[in-house]
Amino acid sequence: MFRFSGSDIAECATVTGLCQYARPCQAGTMLNNIAPWGYLALLIYPALIALGFWVTYLVIRNAIRSALRQHQEWLDTRAQPPVV
Repeated sequence: MFRFSGSDIAECATVTGLCQYARPCQAGTMLNNIAPWGYLALLIYPALIALGFWVTYLVIRNAIRSALRQHQEWLDTRAQPPVV
């Protein structure tokens, strides 16, 4: 078990602004305290966000292509002015 003095706690709080205790707050220890499934979550969550952006891009791209195709078909069906 760790024993800390008041100055250690105060030092950690002033240096990092995030920690309650001095020793576990040192840089680089955050990932050491993650459960094994936490590492998987660190990979899955950004991947799901990226997948969402990619699917959104594909939906918007297909909507634009479809709209442009319909507009071109509409232009092709308009009455052409007579050539003089």
